[in-house]
Amino acid sequence: MSGIIFSLLAFLIVVILIPDIHGVTETELFLRELPIYRATFIITLIFFSTGICIAFFREYKVNYVYIFGIVAMHKLNQY
Repeated sequence: MSGIIFSLLAFLIVVILIPDIHGVTETELFLRELPIYRATFIITLIFFSTGICIAFFREYKVNYVYIFGIVAMHKLNQY
């Protein structure tokens, strides 16, 4: 855990203190790219949350087939 904190702290120091050669600071460049990082984080969070929900359902034997109204006798398709 301390390694992650140290790495993040070092990254933030580099981003804030070292200016770019072309006159644009690293902070401005990072803020331009922030929506891309945000979208990637949201997609990763959705997959991670889905995995946690599935693990919870399996651990506590939640009958999600009944809860979501899935009829087990019929083949599921896109309709």
